[in-house]
Amino acid sequence: MARWIWFIVAIMGLTSQSWAAGGTCPSGANYLNPANPTGSSITLASLGISSCYFIAANGSDSNNGTSESTPWLHAPGMPNCTGNCASNKPGAGMGYIFRGGDTWHFGNSSATPYVGGGWGWNWSGSSQASPIYIGVDSGWYSGSSWARPILNADNPTNACPGSGPCPVSSCAHATIGGSYNQMVEFPGLQWNILDNFEFTGFCWNNSPPFGGNVMLGYYGGSGNTPYYFVAENNYFHGWTHTSGGPQNGAYCMVGNDNYAGSVLEFNVIDGSDSDDLSMNPFGTSDGYIIAYNRIRHLTGDSVLTACHYIHDNVFEYLQYETDGSGHGDTIFCESEFKGGASNPNIVYNNIWRYIGIEYNQSISYLLDLGTPSGQSDYIFNNVVHDNQPTAITDYWDTENDSGTWVVFNNTGSLANSGAGCLVCNGSSAVTAVNNHWITTGSESSIFSGTSSVTETTPVYMTPTTATSQGYTSANDYAPTLATNSTVTASGTNETSGYCVDAVLHNALAEAACLAGTTNGCSYNTSNHTVSCPAITANARLSAWNMGAYQFASGAAPAPPTNVVEASH
Repeated sequence: MARWIWFIVAIMGLTSQSWAAGGTCPSGANYLNPANPTGSSITLASLGISSCYFIAANGSDSNNGTSESTPWLHAPGMPNCTGNCASNKPGAGMGYIFRGGDTWHFGNSSATPYVGGGWGWNWSGSSQASPIYIGVDSGWYSGSSWARPILNADNPTNACPGSGPCPVSSCAHATIGGSYNQMVEFPGLQWNILDNFEFTGFCWNNSPPFGGNVMLGYYGGSGNTPYYFVAENNYFHGWTHTSGGPQNGAYCMVGNDNYAGSVLEFNVIDGSDSDDLSMNPFGTSDGYIIAYNRIRHLTGDSVLTACHYIHDNVFEYLQYETDGSGHGDTIFCESEFKGGASNPNIVYNNIWRYIGIEYNQSISYLLDLGTPSGQSDYIFNNVVHDNQPTAITDYWDTENDSGTWVVFNNTGSLANSGAGCLVCNGSSAVTAVNNHWITTGSESSIFSGTSSVTETTPVYMTPTTATSQGYTSANDYAPTLATNSTVTASGTNETSGYCVDAVLHNALAEAACLAGTTNGCSYNTSNHTVSCPAITANARLSAWNMGAYQFASGAAPAPPTNVVEASH
Protein backbone atom coordinates (compact mmCIF):
# COMPACT_ATOMS: atom_id res chain seq x y z
CA MET A 1 0.00 0.00 0.00
CA ALA A 2 2.79 2.42 0.87
CA ARG A 3 4.37 1.88 -2.56
CA TRP A 4 1.05 2.65 -4.28
CA ILE A 5 0.64 5.80 -2.22
CA TRP A 6 4.17 6.85 -3.15
CA PHE A 7 3.48 6.09 -6.84
CA ILE A 8 0.25 8.10 -6.86
CA VAL A 9 1.91 11.04 -5.12
CA ALA A 10 4.80 10.89 -7.57
CA ILE A 11 2.48 10.83 -10.57
CA MET A 12 0.46 13.71 -9.12
CA GLY A 13 3.64 15.67 -8.56
CA LEU A 14 4.85 15.13 -12.13
CA THR A 15 1.47 15.98 -13.53
CA SER A 16 1.22 19.10 -11.38
CA GLN A 17 4.69 20.21 -12.43
CA SER A 18 3.86 19.80 -16.10
CA TRP A 19 0.44 21.43 -15.71
CA ALA A 20 1.93 24.40 -13.83
CA ALA A 21 4.55 25.15 -16.50
CA GLY A 22 4.20 28.62 -17.99
CA GLY A 23 2.05 29.20 -21.03
CA THR A 24 2.76 30.73 -24.41
CA CYS A 25 3.82 34.38 -24.18
CA PRO A 26 2.22 37.18 -26.23
CA SER A 27 3.84 37.16 -29.64
CA GLY A 28 3.33 40.76 -30.75
CA ALA A 29 6.26 43.15 -31.10
CA ASN A 30 5.01 45.50 -28.40
CA TYR A 31 7.98 45.74 -26.09
CA LEU A 32 11.06 47.87 -25.59
CA ASN A 33 14.54 46.46 -25.51
CA PRO A 34 16.00 48.19 -22.44
CA ALA A 35 19.47 48.01 -23.99
CA ASN A 36 18.24 49.55 -27.25
CA PRO A 37 15.15 51.65 -26.51
CA THR A 38 15.27 53.70 -29.71
CA GLY A 39 15.21 50.64 -31.94
CA SER A 40 12.10 48.97 -33.31
CA SER A 41 9.75 47.22 -30.91
CA ILE A 42 10.59 43.63 -30.10
CA THR A 43 8.76 40.55 -28.87
CA LEU A 44 9.00 39.05 -25.42
CA ALA A 45 10.82 36.12 -27.01
CA SER A 46 13.59 38.37 -28.32
CA LEU A 47 13.75 39.96 -24.89
CA GLY A 48 14.50 36.50 -23.50
CA ILE A 49 11.04 35.65 -22.12
CA SER A 50 9.81 32.18 -23.12
CA SER A 51 7.27 31.14 -20.45
CA CYS A 52 4.40 33.34 -19.26
CA TYR A 53 1.73 33.48 -16.56
CA PHE A 54 -1.31 35.73 -16.60
CA ILE A 55 -3.04 37.79 -13.90
CA ALA A 56 -6.44 39.50 -14.11
CA ALA A 57 -9.12 40.95 -11.82
CA ASN A 58 -11.51 38.17 -12.90
CA GLY A 59 -8.96 35.42 -12.27
CA SER A 60 -8.55 32.80 -9.57
CA ASP A 61 -5.38 31.62 -7.87
CA SER A 62 -6.63 28.06 -8.31
CA ASN A 63 -6.38 28.48 -12.09
CA ASN A 64 -3.22 27.30 -13.81
CA GLY A 65 -2.42 30.90 -14.84
CA THR A 66 -0.95 29.77 -18.15
CA SER A 67 -3.30 31.64 -20.49
CA GLU A 68 -5.36 34.80 -20.68
CA SER A 69 -8.48 32.68 -20.32
CA THR A 70 -7.25 31.00 -17.09
CA PRO A 71 -5.49 33.80 -15.20
CA TRP A 72 -4.60 34.07 -11.54
CA LEU A 73 -6.15 36.77 -9.38
CA HIS A 74 -2.83 37.71 -7.78
CA ALA A 75 0.85 37.64 -8.71
CA PRO A 76 3.64 35.83 -6.84
CA GLY A 77 4.85 37.94 -3.94
CA MET A 78 1.46 39.47 -3.20
CA PRO A 79 0.49 38.46 0.36
CA ASN A 80 -2.92 37.20 -0.78
CA CYS A 81 -1.45 35.01 -3.52
CA THR A 82 -2.57 31.42 -2.77
CA GLY A 83 -2.91 28.05 -4.48
CA ASN A 84 -1.13 27.68 -7.79
CA CYS A 85 -0.08 31.33 -7.65
CA ALA A 86 1.70 30.73 -4.34
CA SER A 87 3.43 27.54 -5.49
CA ASN A 88 4.92 29.26 -8.53
CA LYS A 89 8.63 30.12 -8.36
CA PRO A 90 9.59 32.91 -10.77
CA GLY A 91 12.90 32.59 -12.54
CA ALA A 92 14.95 33.55 -15.57
CA GLY A 93 13.04 33.83 -18.82
CA MET A 94 9.61 33.99 -17.20
CA GLY A 95 6.94 36.62 -17.80
CA TYR A 96 4.02 37.75 -15.62
CA ILE A 97 1.36 39.47 -17.71
CA PHE A 98 -1.28 41.70 -16.10
CA ARG A 99 -4.53 42.49 -17.87
CA GLY A 100 -4.72 46.13 -18.87
CA GLY A 101 -7.35 48.34 -17.22
CA ASP A 102 -7.74 46.16 -14.11
CA THR A 103 -7.05 47.52 -10.62
CA TRP A 104 -5.23 45.81 -7.76
CA HIS A 105 -5.95 47.32 -4.34
CA PHE A 106 -3.24 47.84 -1.75
CA GLY A 107 -5.14 49.71 0.97
CA ASN A 108 -8.82 48.81 0.97
CA SER A 109 -9.23 45.21 2.10
CA SER A 110 -12.90 45.28 1.04
CA ALA A 111 -11.98 45.90 -2.59
CA THR A 112 -11.29 43.10 -5.08
CA PRO A 113 -8.71 42.05 -5.93
CA TYR A 114 -6.97 43.00 -2.71
CA VAL A 115 -3.20 42.51 -2.69
CA GLY A 116 -3.08 41.96 1.07
CA GLY A 117 -0.48 44.65 1.82
CA GLY A 118 2.75 45.55 0.06
CA TRP A 119 3.81 43.53 -2.97
CA GLY A 120 7.31 42.13 -2.44
CA TRP A 121 8.99 40.62 -5.49
CA ASN A 122 11.71 38.23 -4.33
CA TRP A 123 13.14 36.63 -7.48
CA SER A 124 15.89 37.44 -9.98
CA GLY A 125 16.53 36.65 -13.61
CA SER A 126 19.91 35.36 -14.65
CA SER A 127 21.20 37.92 -17.17
CA GLN A 128 20.21 40.73 -19.50
CA ALA A 129 19.41 38.03 -22.08
CA SER A 130 17.23 36.10 -19.62
CA PRO A 131 15.46 38.48 -17.20
CA ILE A 132 12.08 38.24 -15.51
CA TYR A 133 9.40 40.41 -17.12
CA ILE A 134 6.50 41.81 -15.06
CA GLY A 135 4.23 43.76 -17.36
CA VAL A 136 1.50 43.69 -19.95
CA ASP A 137 0.10 42.48 -23.25
CA SER A 138 -1.29 45.55 -25.02
CA GLY A 139 -3.86 43.34 -26.76
CA TRP A 140 -5.33 42.07 -23.47
CA TYR A 141 -7.44 44.47 -21.46
CA SER A 142 -10.78 45.08 -19.78
CA GLY A 143 -12.92 47.98 -20.96
CA SER A 144 -13.21 49.41 -24.46
CA SER A 145 -9.53 50.12 -25.06
CA TRP A 146 -6.16 49.27 -23.59
CA ALA A 147 -4.96 51.08 -20.47
CA ARG A 148 -2.26 50.29 -17.95
CA PRO A 149 -3.09 47.94 -15.07
CA ILE A 150 -3.54 50.04 -11.94
CA LEU A 151 -1.84 49.57 -8.58
CA ASN A 152 -3.98 51.61 -6.20
CA ALA A 153 -3.23 52.37 -2.55
CA ASP A 154 -6.89 53.46 -2.31
CA ASN A 155 -6.51 56.95 -0.86
CA PRO A 156 -8.55 59.64 -2.66
CA THR A 157 -6.68 62.31 -4.61
CA ASN A 158 -6.55 65.97 -3.59
CA ALA A 159 -5.26 68.37 -6.22
CA CYS A 160 -3.92 71.89 -5.70
CA PRO A 161 -1.22 72.61 -8.34
CA GLY A 162 0.02 76.17 -8.06
CA SER A 163 -1.91 76.92 -4.85
CA GLY A 164 -0.56 74.36 -2.37
CA PRO A 165 0.27 72.98 0.03
CA CYS A 166 -2.96 71.08 0.59
CA PRO A 167 -2.46 68.33 3.18
CA VAL A 168 -5.42 66.07 3.86
CA SER A 169 -6.86 65.54 7.32
CA SER A 170 -6.01 61.85 7.41
CA CYS A 171 -4.85 58.92 5.30
CA ALA A 172 -7.46 56.20 5.01
CA HIS A 173 -4.63 53.74 4.32
CA ALA A 174 -1.33 55.10 5.62
CA THR A 175 0.45 51.78 6.12
CA ILE A 176 0.55 49.11 3.46
CA GLY A 177 1.68 45.97 5.22
CA GLY A 178 4.09 45.74 8.16
CA SER A 179 5.55 48.90 9.70
CA TYR A 180 6.42 50.47 6.33
CA ASN A 181 4.26 52.19 3.76
CA GLN A 182 5.56 50.50 0.61
CA MET A 183 3.49 49.51 -2.39
CA VAL A 184 5.93 47.50 -4.53
CA GLU A 185 9.42 46.36 -3.52
CA PHE A 186 12.25 44.57 -5.32
CA PRO A 187 14.70 43.80 -2.48
CA GLY A 188 18.27 42.88 -3.40
CA LEU A 189 17.46 41.54 -6.87
CA GLN A 190 18.81 41.57 -10.41
CA TRP A 191 17.54 41.29 -13.96
CA ASN A 192 13.90 42.29 -13.48
CA ILE A 193 11.80 44.46 -15.83
CA LEU A 194 8.71 46.25 -14.49
CA ASP A 195 6.72 47.61 -17.41
CA ASN A 196 3.57 49.71 -17.89
CA PHE A 197 1.85 50.04 -14.50
CA GLU A 198 -0.09 52.97 -13.07
CA PHE A 199 0.67 53.80 -9.43
CA THR A 200 -1.83 55.98 -7.57
CA GLY A 201 -3.75 56.61 -4.33
CA PHE A 202 -0.66 56.83 -2.09
CA CYS A 203 -0.81 58.74 1.23
CA TRP A 204 1.67 59.28 4.07
CA ASN A 205 1.24 60.72 7.55
CA ASN A 206 4.71 60.44 9.08
CA SER A 207 8.42 60.73 8.38
CA PRO A 208 9.76 57.18 8.70
CA PRO A 209 13.35 56.01 8.13
CA PHE A 210 14.74 56.02 4.60
CA GLY A 211 12.57 54.01 2.23
CA GLY A 212 9.53 54.02 4.51
CA ASN A 213 7.04 55.78 2.22
CA VAL A 214 7.59 54.36 -1.24
CA MET A 215 5.45 53.64 -4.27
CA LEU A 216 8.18 51.60 -6.01
CA GLY A 217 11.36 50.47 -4.25
CA TYR A 218 14.28 48.68 -5.89
CA TYR A 219 16.91 47.90 -3.32
CA GLY A 220 20.20 46.10 -3.57
CA GLY A 221 21.78 44.35 -6.49
CA SER A 222 25.41 43.83 -7.38
CA GLY A 223 27.76 46.77 -7.75
CA ASN A 224 28.70 47.83 -11.30
CA THR A 225 26.25 45.35 -12.85
CA PRO A 226 24.42 47.13 -15.69
CA TYR A 227 20.69 46.66 -16.24
CA TYR A 228 19.96 44.84 -13.03
CA PHE A 229 16.57 46.56 -12.73
CA VAL A 230 14.39 48.27 -15.35
CA ALA A 231 11.33 50.41 -14.59
CA GLU A 232 9.74 51.61 -17.82
CA ASN A 233 6.50 53.10 -19.13
CA ASN A 234 5.04 53.52 -15.64
CA TYR A 235 2.77 56.38 -14.55
CA PHE A 236 2.93 57.78 -11.00
CA HIS A 237 0.34 60.26 -9.74
CA GLY A 238 -2.42 60.89 -7.21
CA TRP A 239 -0.52 61.13 -3.91
CA THR A 240 -1.57 62.91 -0.73
CA HIS A 241 -0.16 63.49 2.74
CA THR A 242 -1.26 64.83 6.11
CA SER A 243 0.32 67.75 7.96
CA GLY A 244 2.15 65.09 10.00
CA GLY A 245 3.70 63.74 6.82
CA PRO A 246 6.35 66.16 5.53
CA GLN A 247 6.23 67.26 1.93
CA ASN A 248 9.60 65.59 1.38
CA GLY A 249 8.49 62.41 3.15
CA ALA A 250 7.80 60.01 0.27
CA TYR A 251 9.22 58.72 -3.02
CA CYS A 252 7.75 57.58 -6.31
CA MET A 253 10.85 55.50 -6.97
CA VAL A 254 13.74 54.84 -4.63
CA GLY A 255 16.70 52.49 -4.80
CA ASN A 256 19.87 51.73 -2.92
CA ASP A 257 23.10 53.72 -2.90
CA ASN A 258 25.97 53.03 -5.28
CA TYR A 259 24.57 50.11 -7.24
CA ALA A 260 25.17 50.76 -10.91
CA GLY A 261 22.63 49.22 -13.20
CA SER A 262 19.10 50.60 -12.89
CA VAL A 263 17.32 51.82 -16.00
CA LEU A 264 14.45 54.26 -15.38
CA GLU A 265 12.96 55.10 -18.78
CA PHE A 266 9.76 56.29 -20.45
CA ASN A 267 8.10 56.89 -17.08
CA VAL A 268 5.68 59.72 -16.30
CA ILE A 269 5.58 61.27 -12.83
CA ASP A 270 2.88 63.91 -12.84
CA GLY A 271 1.45 65.56 -9.74
CA SER A 272 -1.18 67.58 -11.60
CA ASP A 273 -3.85 65.80 -9.54
CA SER A 274 -1.86 66.04 -6.28
CA ASP A 275 -0.22 68.43 -3.85
CA ASP A 276 2.62 69.58 -6.10
CA LEU A 277 4.69 70.77 -3.14
CA SER A 278 5.18 67.17 -2.07
CA MET A 279 6.68 63.82 -3.17
CA ASN A 280 10.16 63.04 -4.48
CA PRO A 281 10.35 61.62 -8.00
CA PHE A 282 13.54 59.68 -7.19
CA GLY A 283 14.87 59.12 -3.71
CA THR A 284 18.47 58.35 -2.78
CA SER A 285 18.56 56.01 -5.71
CA ASP A 286 20.79 54.34 -8.18
CA GLY A 287 20.29 56.49 -11.26
CA TYR A 288 22.52 54.62 -13.70
CA ILE A 289 20.33 55.42 -16.72
CA ILE A 290 17.53 58.00 -16.46
CA ALA A 291 16.09 58.53 -19.92
CA TYR A 292 12.94 59.53 -21.82
CA ASN A 293 11.01 60.46 -18.66
CA ARG A 294 8.54 63.29 -18.05
CA ILE A 295 8.81 64.66 -14.49
CA ARG A 296 6.39 67.44 -13.56
CA HIS A 297 4.30 69.09 -10.85
CA LEU A 298 6.03 67.85 -7.70
CA THR A 299 9.00 68.73 -5.54
CA GLY A 300 12.48 68.92 -6.96
CA ASP A 301 14.29 66.58 -4.60
CA SER A 302 16.08 63.82 -6.49
CA VAL A 303 19.31 62.73 -4.85
CA LEU A 304 20.93 60.02 -6.94
CA THR A 305 23.99 57.80 -6.93
CA ALA A 306 25.89 55.89 -9.60
CA CYS A 307 24.61 58.37 -12.24
CA HIS A 308 25.84 57.46 -15.70
CA TYR A 309 23.53 58.51 -18.56
CA ILE A 310 20.84 61.19 -18.13
CA HIS A 311 19.15 62.03 -21.41
CA ASP A 312 15.94 62.91 -23.23
CA ASN A 313 14.07 63.87 -20.06
CA VAL A 314 11.79 66.85 -19.48
CA PHE A 315 11.76 68.36 -15.99
CA GLU A 316 9.06 71.02 -15.63
CA TYR A 317 6.95 72.76 -12.99
CA LEU A 318 9.02 71.40 -10.11
CA GLN A 319 8.87 73.13 -6.74
CA TYR A 320 10.74 73.62 -3.48
CA GLU A 321 9.11 72.21 -0.34
CA THR A 322 7.69 74.97 1.87
CA ASP A 323 7.91 73.08 5.17
CA GLY A 324 11.74 72.92 5.27
CA SER A 325 11.84 69.15 4.82
CA GLY A 326 13.98 69.12 1.66
CA HIS A 327 16.54 71.04 -0.34
CA GLY A 328 15.04 71.32 -3.83
CA ASP A 329 17.56 69.64 -6.15
CA THR A 330 16.01 68.50 -9.42
CA ILE A 331 18.90 66.13 -10.23
CA PHE A 332 21.62 65.87 -7.60
CA CYS A 333 24.11 63.11 -8.36
CA GLU A 334 26.03 63.11 -5.13
CA SER A 335 28.15 60.31 -6.53
CA GLU A 336 28.57 59.34 -10.14
CA PHE A 337 29.49 56.09 -11.83
CA LYS A 338 33.26 55.69 -11.75
CA GLY A 339 34.00 54.31 -15.21
CA GLY A 340 37.11 56.32 -15.94
CA ALA A 341 37.85 58.05 -19.23
CA SER A 342 36.83 54.96 -21.19
CA ASN A 343 33.27 55.06 -19.81
CA PRO A 344 32.32 58.68 -19.03
CA ASN A 345 29.08 60.04 -17.63
CA ILE A 346 26.93 61.87 -20.17
CA VAL A 347 23.99 64.32 -19.92
CA TYR A 348 22.19 65.31 -23.13
CA ASN A 349 18.87 66.17 -24.82
CA ASN A 350 17.19 67.22 -21.55
CA ILE A 351 14.95 70.22 -20.85
CA TRP A 352 14.68 72.05 -17.53
CA ARG A 353 11.90 74.61 -17.67
CA TYR A 354 9.43 76.45 -15.41
CA ILE A 355 11.20 75.23 -12.26
CA GLY A 356 10.02 77.22 -9.24
CA ILE A 357 7.74 79.35 -11.42
CA GLU A 358 4.35 78.45 -9.95
CA TYR A 359 5.32 79.48 -6.40
CA ASN A 360 7.87 82.17 -7.31
CA GLN A 361 10.67 80.13 -5.76
CA SER A 362 14.39 79.59 -5.94
CA ILE A 363 15.41 75.95 -6.35
CA SER A 364 18.79 74.76 -5.12
CA TYR A 365 20.13 72.97 -8.24
CA LEU A 366 18.67 71.87 -11.54
CA LEU A 367 21.68 69.63 -12.16
CA ASP A 368 24.39 68.88 -9.63
CA LEU A 369 27.11 66.40 -10.62
CA GLY A 370 29.84 65.00 -8.39
CA THR A 371 32.26 64.26 -11.21
CA PRO A 372 34.85 61.63 -10.21
CA SER A 373 38.53 62.49 -10.20
CA GLY A 374 40.22 61.85 -13.51
CA GLN A 375 36.96 61.88 -15.49
CA SER A 376 35.18 64.40 -17.67
CA ASP A 377 31.41 64.67 -17.82
CA TYR A 378 29.98 65.50 -21.27
CA ILE A 379 26.94 67.78 -21.26
CA PHE A 380 25.37 68.70 -24.60
CA ASN A 381 22.12 69.42 -26.47
CA ASN A 382 20.33 70.50 -23.26
CA VAL A 383 17.86 73.39 -22.96
CA VAL A 384 17.36 75.45 -19.79
CA HIS A 385 14.87 78.30 -19.63
CA ASP A 386 12.28 80.18 -17.57
CA ASN A 387 13.39 78.84 -14.21
CA GLN A 388 13.62 80.28 -10.70
CA PRO A 389 12.11 83.75 -11.09
CA THR A 390 13.50 85.08 -7.80
CA ALA A 391 16.87 84.89 -6.06
CA ILE A 392 18.45 82.71 -8.70
CA THR A 393 21.06 80.45 -7.15
CA ASP A 394 22.65 77.61 -9.12
CA TYR A 395 21.38 75.92 -12.27
CA TRP A 396 24.14 73.43 -13.11
CA ASP A 397 26.67 72.86 -10.37
CA THR A 398 29.96 70.92 -10.44
CA GLU A 399 30.18 70.48 -6.66
CA ASN A 400 33.79 71.73 -6.97
CA ASP A 401 34.93 68.19 -7.60
CA SER A 402 38.25 67.25 -9.13
CA GLY A 403 36.69 65.96 -12.34
CA THR A 404 36.07 68.26 -15.31
CA TRP A 405 33.09 69.21 -17.48
CA VAL A 406 32.80 69.53 -21.25
CA VAL A 407 29.72 71.67 -21.94
CA PHE A 408 28.84 72.11 -25.60
CA ASN A 409 25.90 72.92 -27.87
CA ASN A 410 23.51 73.82 -25.05
CA THR A 411 20.90 76.57 -24.94
CA GLY A 412 20.52 78.31 -21.60
CA SER A 413 18.53 81.35 -20.53
CA LEU A 414 19.56 83.20 -17.39
CA ALA A 415 17.52 86.36 -17.37
CA ASN A 416 19.09 88.20 -14.42
CA SER A 417 22.67 89.45 -14.51
CA GLY A 418 24.68 88.96 -11.34
CA ALA A 419 22.14 86.67 -9.68
CA GLY A 420 23.58 83.20 -9.38
CA CYS A 421 25.06 81.29 -12.31
CA LEU A 422 24.03 78.84 -14.99
CA VAL A 423 27.23 76.78 -14.93
CA CYS A 424 28.36 77.05 -11.33
CA ASN A 425 31.82 75.59 -11.54
CA GLY A 426 33.82 77.37 -8.83
CA SER A 427 37.38 76.08 -9.28
CA SER A 428 36.32 73.07 -11.37
CA ALA A 429 37.66 73.13 -14.92
CA VAL A 430 35.06 73.57 -17.68
CA THR A 431 35.51 73.47 -21.43
CA ALA A 432 32.59 75.28 -23.09
CA VAL A 433 32.00 75.15 -26.85
CA ASN A 434 29.17 76.28 -29.16
CA ASN A 435 26.75 77.27 -26.40
CA HIS A 436 23.89 79.73 -26.77
CA TRP A 437 23.60 81.86 -23.62
CA ILE A 438 20.71 84.27 -23.11
CA THR A 439 21.56 86.73 -20.35
CA THR A 440 21.69 90.44 -19.59
CA GLY A 441 25.30 89.90 -18.50
CA SER A 442 28.37 88.28 -20.00
CA GLU A 443 30.56 85.24 -19.28
CA SER A 444 30.69 86.01 -15.57
CA SER A 445 26.90 85.82 -15.37
CA ILE A 446 26.94 82.29 -16.80
CA PHE A 447 29.99 80.82 -15.06
CA SER A 448 30.84 81.27 -11.38
CA GLY A 449 34.52 80.49 -11.89
CA THR A 450 35.51 82.19 -15.16
CA SER A 451 39.24 81.65 -14.51
CA SER A 452 38.58 77.89 -14.69
CA VAL A 453 36.61 78.11 -17.95
CA THR A 454 37.89 77.76 -21.50
CA GLU A 455 35.12 79.02 -23.76
CA THR A 456 35.10 79.03 -27.55
CA THR A 457 32.51 79.98 -30.18
CA PRO A 458 29.64 80.99 -27.87
CA VAL A 459 26.67 83.16 -28.79
CA TYR A 460 25.59 85.59 -26.09
CA MET A 461 22.41 87.60 -26.47
CA THR A 462 20.07 89.54 -24.23
CA PRO A 463 16.51 88.37 -23.58
CA THR A 464 15.30 91.32 -25.67
CA THR A 465 17.43 90.28 -28.63
CA ALA A 466 16.35 86.67 -28.22
CA THR A 467 12.68 87.65 -28.33
CA SER A 468 13.20 89.86 -31.38
CA GLN A 469 14.72 86.90 -33.25
CA GLY A 470 11.97 84.46 -32.24
CA TYR A 471 13.77 82.58 -29.46
CA THR A 472 10.96 82.24 -26.92
CA SER A 473 9.76 79.91 -24.19
CA ALA A 474 6.92 78.81 -26.48
CA ASN A 475 9.43 77.07 -28.77
CA ASP A 476 12.00 76.28 -26.06
CA TYR A 477 14.33 78.95 -27.50
CA ALA A 478 14.80 77.25 -30.84
CA PRO A 479 15.81 79.29 -33.92
CA THR A 480 12.97 80.06 -36.31
CA LEU A 481 14.79 81.59 -39.29
CA ALA A 482 17.95 80.87 -41.23
CA THR A 483 19.03 84.43 -40.39
CA ASN A 484 18.95 83.85 -36.59
CA SER A 485 22.24 84.40 -34.78
CA THR A 486 22.77 80.79 -33.71
CA VAL A 487 22.32 79.67 -37.32
CA THR A 488 24.52 82.23 -39.07
CA ALA A 489 27.38 81.94 -36.58
CA SER A 490 29.77 79.09 -37.37
CA GLY A 491 30.31 76.78 -34.45
CA THR A 492 33.13 74.36 -33.87
CA ASN A 493 32.50 71.11 -35.74
CA GLU A 494 32.79 68.22 -33.30
CA THR A 495 32.16 65.44 -35.84
CA SER A 496 35.66 64.15 -35.25
CA GLY A 497 36.04 65.82 -31.87
CA TYR A 498 33.78 64.97 -28.95
CA CYS A 499 31.22 62.94 -30.95
CA VAL A 500 33.36 59.85 -31.41
CA ASP A 501 33.63 56.53 -29.65
CA ALA A 502 37.11 57.35 -28.40
CA VAL A 503 35.53 60.12 -26.30
CA LEU A 504 31.93 59.16 -25.47
CA HIS A 505 32.19 55.36 -25.71
CA ASN A 506 28.44 55.11 -26.25
CA ALA A 507 26.81 54.72 -29.66
CA LEU A 508 23.49 56.28 -28.64
CA ALA A 509 25.21 59.39 -27.26
CA GLU A 510 27.47 59.61 -30.31
CA ALA A 511 24.46 59.64 -32.66
CA ALA A 512 22.77 62.30 -30.51
CA CYS A 513 25.95 64.36 -30.49
CA LEU A 514 25.88 64.54 -34.30
CA ALA A 515 22.37 66.00 -34.32
CA GLY A 516 20.45 68.80 -32.65
CA THR A 517 18.42 68.30 -29.51
CA THR A 518 15.29 66.13 -29.43
CA ASN A 519 13.63 68.38 -26.82
CA GLY A 520 13.10 65.25 -24.78
CA CYS A 521 9.79 63.45 -25.32
CA SER A 522 6.30 64.79 -25.99
CA TYR A 523 3.62 64.03 -23.42
CA ASN A 524 0.09 62.78 -24.05
CA THR A 525 -1.91 64.07 -21.08
CA SER A 526 -4.89 61.85 -21.97
CA ASN A 527 -3.19 58.47 -21.58
CA HIS A 528 -0.09 59.74 -19.75
CA THR A 529 2.47 58.30 -22.10
CA VAL A 530 5.54 59.80 -23.72
CA SER A 531 6.49 59.76 -27.38
CA CYS A 532 10.12 60.20 -28.33
CA PRO A 533 11.63 62.29 -29.76
CA ALA A 534 9.54 65.40 -29.19
CA ILE A 535 10.99 67.07 -32.30
CA THR A 536 13.02 65.90 -35.27
CA ALA A 537 16.70 65.90 -34.37
CA ASN A 538 18.30 67.46 -37.44
CA ALA A 539 21.79 66.33 -38.33
CA ARG A 540 24.57 68.80 -37.66
CA LEU A 541 25.95 70.35 -40.85
CA SER A 542 29.65 70.89 -41.55
CA ALA A 543 29.25 74.37 -40.07
CA TRP A 544 27.57 73.58 -36.78
CA ASN A 545 24.83 75.82 -35.40
CA MET A 546 25.29 77.24 -31.94
CA GLY A 547 23.22 76.02 -29.04
CA ALA A 548 21.15 72.89 -28.70
CA TYR A 549 19.39 73.17 -32.06
CA GLN A 550 20.43 72.57 -35.65
CA PHE A 551 18.22 74.63 -37.94
CA ALA A 552 16.24 72.43 -40.33
CA SER A 553 16.79 74.35 -43.56
CA GLY A 554 19.13 72.34 -45.78
CA ALA A 555 19.86 69.81 -43.06
CA ALA A 556 21.00 66.34 -44.01
CA PRO A 557 19.04 63.31 -42.77
CA ALA A 558 19.34 62.69 -39.05
CA PRO A 559 21.90 60.10 -37.89
CA PRO A 560 20.64 56.54 -37.38
CA THR A 561 18.81 55.92 -34.12
CA ASN A 562 18.87 52.12 -34.05
CA VAL A 563 21.95 51.99 -31.87
CA VAL A 564 22.69 50.34 -28.56
CA GLU A 565 23.03 52.11 -25.23
CA ALA A 566 25.32 50.11 -22.99
CA SER A 567 28.32 50.76 -20.84
CA HIS A 568 31.74 49.49 -21.88
